[in-house]
Amino acid sequence: MNLTVVMITHQMEVVRDACDRVAVLESGKVVEEGLVSDIFAHPQSDVTKDFLSNLTNVKTSMVRWSEDGGHYTLRFRGNKTGEPIISKVTKEVGAVFNIRAAGVQRVNDEELGVMVTDIGPDKDIAKKSVELLRELGVIVEETKEAN
Repeated sequence: MNLTVVMITHQMEVVRDACDRVAVLESGKVVEEGLVSDIFAHPQSDVTKDFLSNLTNVKTSMVRWSEDGGHYTLRFRGNKTGEPIISKVTKEVGAVFNIRAAGVQRVNDEELGVMVTDIGPDKDIAKKSVELLRELGVIVEETKEAN
């Protein structure tokens, strides 16, 4: 039986656990839509990023130990969650990562990892690190303060 149920919620835990597709609205307009795993892995709108940053369910296993910093959000998808990518970037570029929060969750049978971090020791190394992270398949979001 094919069944479509329309659910309206601010709780992204419910979306993650019960839905295959999602549309995110802001001020009554759709700002993004697609597969839940795609939206969770690569949110485009500020409202979606805000919703995802507030996940509180135990299944999320996101631990934040510092409210300071965190100029980069790294998103790892699928088998990338089990690869030593941070170590590789540190070794190849000389980057220093200050991890502010991290966690892995399962969305529609796919693992999604999120890490909030600062990258240093300087802007040049940070830029090279971001380039290499993206080459290695990591989705990197920079906050305005990082630029």
